[in-house]
Amino acid sequence: MAFARSFSVTTSRRSSAAIVISAISLSAADAGIAISDGAEIAREIADITVGADDLNQILMLKKLSDSLIKKINRNYRVIVGFNSALIALGVTGVIQPTTSALLHNTSTLVISLESMKNLPV
Repeated sequence: MAFARSFSVTTSRRSSAAIVISAISLSAADAGIAISDGAEIAREIADITVGADDLNQILMLKKLSDSLIKKINRNYRVIVGFNSALIALGVTGVIQPTTSALLHNTSTLVISLESMKNLPV
């Protein structure tokens, strides 16, 4: 998965022709990013507007995004694996359906609480 095939950043005030070209490229990009003091039309069209004038914030945003995707994928694998085991144990009669339901709800609560922790960046 690529971050963006088309990448456009506007950083400062330009001539009206450059602003139009910038706005067109931002609207065509998979992820358009504008800096807060860029042209107003660029900020309107961009998917993301970085509040700081520092382009390093884009890198921080990418790291945060990667951490979030990792957490989502990990939580998905854990919950699917645990629920699959509960279904298998319930079908084979090893545990009662009420116990399986209780464990399912407990696992959902634990995963939800785990998801609320801050992301490492």
